[in-house]
Amino acid sequence: INFHECEDIDECLTENGDCEQECYNTPGSRVCDCYYGYYPNDNLCTDIDECESNNDDCEHSCTNTEGSYYCTCESGFRLADFGLQGQYRIYSPPTRCVDINECYLQIDLCEQQCLNALGSYECSCYDGYTLNGDGQTCDDINECAEPNEVELDCSDDCFNIPGSFRCGCNHGFTLGPDERTCWDDNECLSDNGGCQHVCNNTAGSFYCNCWRGYELDADNRYSCNDINECDLDDDDCTDLCFNTPGSYQCSCPDGYQLDEDLVTCIDFDECRNHWHDCDPISMVCVNAIGNFSCNCRPGYMPSITTPGTCERPGDDPPQDPCLSRDCDQICNNTVGVAECSCYAGFRLVDDVSCRDINECATNNGGCYHRCHNTEGDFYCSCKYGYKLDYDGHACIYQHHPATESESSYPSGPSSYSPLYTSGSSYPRGPSSYTPSYLGGSPSYPSPHLSGSPSYPSPRMPAYSPGHGSPSYTPIRAPAYQQPSYQPGYHRLG
Repeated sequence: INFHECEDIDECLTENGDCEQECYNTPGSRVCDCYYGYYPNDNLCTDIDECESNNDDCEHSCTNTEGSYYCTCESGFRLADFGLQGQYRIYSPPTRCVDINECYLQIDLCEQQCLNALGSYECSCYDGYTLNGDGQTCDDINECAEPNEVELDCSDDCFNIPGSFRCGCNHGFTLGPDERTCWDDNECLSDNGGCQHVCNNTAGSFYCNCWRGYELDADNRYSCNDINECDLDDDDCTDLCFNTPGSYQCSCPDGYQLDEDLVTCIDFDECRNHWHDCDPISMVCVNAIGNFSCNCRPGYMPSITTPGTCERPGDDPPQDPCLSRDCDQICNNTVGVAECSCYAGFRLVDDVSCRDINECATNNGGCYHRCHNTEGDFYCSCKYGYKLDYDGHACIYQHHPATESESSYPSGPSSYSPLYTSGSSYPRGPSSYTPSYLGGSPSYPSPHLSGSPSYPSPRMPAYSPGHGSPSYTPIRAPAYQQPSYQPGYHRLG
């Protein structure tokens, strides 16, 4: 041991050198120090009140603690994270306050929408709702009860729904693209509204009516029933009336035919039209109103052995040359010479054959619109919106569809039929019959003399419902009647 040198004593090793907090040994002594947040007082340490000395840097509030302090923030704010401070990069408590986004953290009390604000938040409601007095909950707005405050403009009905409303329409209307205005439903565009004939659209509804000659069914306002003009005496026929679908037709008794007006009956001249069975050699035909008679030619007298014929006294009965003539339609015995001819509407193409004349090929048959050729005849028809006039050729414009009130009036006899046109020398055959639209064309009695032709039945076009009331009108010619020769028939000459 070197007793001549002195060694330093580390006072800090013994009871911390009597220092309260930190002791630093020095040669021959020691120094007391304090922790951060204290200041030394001899060997003791006294707390520094940073809040009172304005050394806290707190943005909002400061609270002193033993050896330190901490900052607090007002409601709606929070302290920022810890930071580094000073030369020795000592961690200091956070001093800066930042806003709390209650909406983002979902710690708000709003029922519907949250709007963040500095240090707070506000509640709001969706469109169609209003904020209650508590500032948090929302109630639905009844827009339909307050039309003056909201631009509704529903043309018919308004229905409130949560947060909104919708417009509605009365029966027969549909909501338009603007979802406010109601547009009329045109029921007639779908299956004609269920109407059998004519559908009339109205605002929000529709109604049915019928073509002329029909009336609405009393129980089913969609169906149309034919009006029987003949039973109601609404026809103009001078003699016979036959009801047809939507119209009626006039007809005549035997020995008469319809005039050009299609309602008046006039005498049918059987003699002129070769509609008789008088023997052309021995007899002459004499027309009478509604009938005819066969009288013996000069030099002939009624036969006693063969009633209904004429003969020369003491002569053998003459032979009819038509018996050996194979005419297609008509054979005419002209003083012992057989000549073939055709019915009106046909032409002779050789000495015996007949061919139909296409009347429509010449000036459209005189028809204003459509001409339809038939075997030995033709008939006219009209386009939609027109009806055939009484002359059977002209088409009359119908200004509007028949209304319910009009349906009780007859439209007159229909002329949509084969016509005996000017130039026809005689009708096709007798037409004394009751029309039947279900059983086809009727049969006719045919006059028979030796060699005289039998007349075919004129064809009837099938009835086809259309616009207006087209129907077939039979032109009546008298049925052939076998003359009964009685004594007293006078001889000519």
